[in-house]
Amino acid sequence: MKKIIPLLLVALFATTFVSCSKDNEDLILGTWKITETTRTVYNHPIESHNRTTTEPTTEGYVRTLTFNEDKTCVAYYKYTDEDGVDEDTDTFTYSINGDELSIFQGYMGVRYHIDKLDSENLVLSVTEEHTFHYDIGGSTIYYEKNSIIMKKI
Repeated sequence: MKKIIPLLLVALFATTFVSCSKDNEDLILGTWKITETTRTVYNHPIESHNRTTTEPTTEGYVRTLTFNEDKTCVAYYKYTDEDGVDEDTDTFTYSINGDELSIFQGYMGVRYHIDKLDSENLVLSVTEEHTFHYDIGGSTIYYEKNSIIMKKI
């Protein structure tokens, strides 16, 4: 479970200009601090409007991703509270194809859409399709988009 959380965090972005793959490979290099995550639900059968939930980074909690030229990515987590400091790191491999970033750890992987990437900002997203089943029969499909907003440090 501890290995899945970093993958999901990265999976957690508004349509903007995304440069070609080579430019993305150069721009993504370095360390990025996660500043907030968002979750948007579209076309939910019970709610009459789209709903977005934004969660800023919790005070005392630091999450960073460092993308290296050798196609490795190091996720760093640090949480500080009255009980002390808890730190952890995980290492992944990554690849970029156009506006898609794929991150792998062993046989597990997640593909993200690069919504925004420039010298200061990185926004990644994953959209999932869900089926809602009605008690009286039938079903409908709705979508959930999870985004991660990061700043270069």
